[in-house]
Parts: sequence; C-alpha cells; structure tokens
Amino acid sequence: MAQHSFQKSDNAFAPVAGEADNGLRLCELKEEERPREKILSDPLSVKSLTDAELIAILVRTGTARQNVLELSKTLLATYQNNLYALYRDLLSGSCQQISGLGDVKKITILAGMELGLRILHRLENEESAPVVLNSSKVVYNQVKHHFIGLTEEQMWVVIVSSGCTLSAVQNVTRGGISEVTADIRTILRHVIRLGGPAFMVLHNHPGGSLSPSDQDDHFTRMLLDASRVLNISLLDHLIITDHGYYSYHDHAHIL
Repeated sequence: MAQHSFQKSDNAFAPVAGEADNGLRLCELKEEERPREKILSDPLSVKSLTDAELIAILVRTGTARQNVLELSKTLLATYQNNLYALYRDLLSGSCQQISGLGDVKKITILAGMELGLRILHRLENEESAPVVLNSSKVVYNQVKHHFIGLTEEQMWVVIVSSGCTLSAVQNVTRGGISEVTADIRTILRHVIRLGGPAFMVLHNHPGGSLSPSDQDDHFTRMLLDASRVLNISLLDHLIITDHGYYSYHDHAHIL
C-alpha cells in the first residue's frame, strides 16, 4: 500500500489570535524532536507519539523558559500523567494555572480530547440498524459519553420511539435537582415538545456514588405520577457515574 504524507501549509505555524506568541515554537525545536514533522513524513507515526508530543502539537508554542514540548510535559506532570483528571478539570474550567498555558491553549486541548471521546463512542455504538433500547445496559452505553468528566449534576431525557429505539437525547437541567416540581415541569415540557410516547430520565452523581438519595427517590415518584397523568410512559431513571450506573427499573422501583 502506498504511503501518503500530509502537506505542510504556509501558515502551519501561524500565531493563534488573542494569545501571546513569545515562546519557542514547534518549528524551533531540534528536527528530531518535532512531533509535527514526524506525522508530516509518516501519518501513522501519530500512533507512537507520547501524550506530551500530542499535546505539544495542539499547544503550538511554549514560553521564553520552556519550549512547547517541555511545557506539555509540565502540564502532564501536574496531573501525574492522568489524562482523565486533566480532561475533567478542563471541562469544569478549573484547570491548574501553568505559565504559558492560556485559555486558547486549554480550549484547544479540551476540543482535541472531546473529539477523541466522540470517536470512541461512535465506534462502540456503530450499528447498521437503530439500537433497540431493551435493557438499562444498552441505554447506558448509548448515553454515557454525555456524562464523562462532569463535575456538576445534569439531568437528561431520552425520548423513546414506539419501536423502542432512541428518538432523541437532550439535556434539560444543570446543577442537580433543585425544586422538584419545577424540574418535573421542565422535563415533561421537553418530552411533550419532542413528541415521544415514552421517555427515560438520566442524571449523574459527580461524586461517584451509585446509591440513589432520598431526594432522588422522591423526585422519581413524583415524576412517575405526573407522567401517568399525561399518559406518557416513564420507562426508567438512571443514575450515572464515570464507572457505572444505577437503574430504578432494574431495582423494581419503576414498573
């Protein structure tokens, strides 16, 4: 098979608007240290680049004291080389302050990580036909990527078609269950607008606990009663963490 190379454009190393450009750039590193040149000569070499080299390509410039590769290594060392911890802090806007790493660079790293997660999700859920939501595990696999790394509670609804396939997924509230009746009105308004005969609700526990709280139980009972009045089927309520889920239906709390 013929090997292809990417072409380097004239502005490949142009400064990023809105961010100071007073540091050492990738093109100023020794040739054997330039991760971008490795990919330009052989795209498959991206597979063998270190995490620091990949971040350096996104970050583009270093500082007067550190070249871009050293800056990337400093960032990773701050997080003990834990990419998930870095992603979570970037997502919540609480990334540790590092000289030479401004908002534009942080956003660029976050965007690159998010694209990687979306590729993984689509590969895991690639089906030639619509997925039938016939178990809580199937639902969890379809929606878990929406919750990865979140440090705040969010409520989402899954609209289920008459054929028990996923019709729509939408975020409806942020910040946890506040005023139960108001949250229920908001959720049902979205369900009615999206036109689903049945739905599920999902919310995350950023702390990692898979045990429903008393407030979760109270909310679920009220939502179930309200949906029955409107002749809309609430099929399940899932509590989601980065490491698993809890299903009210599986525990016989929604039947």
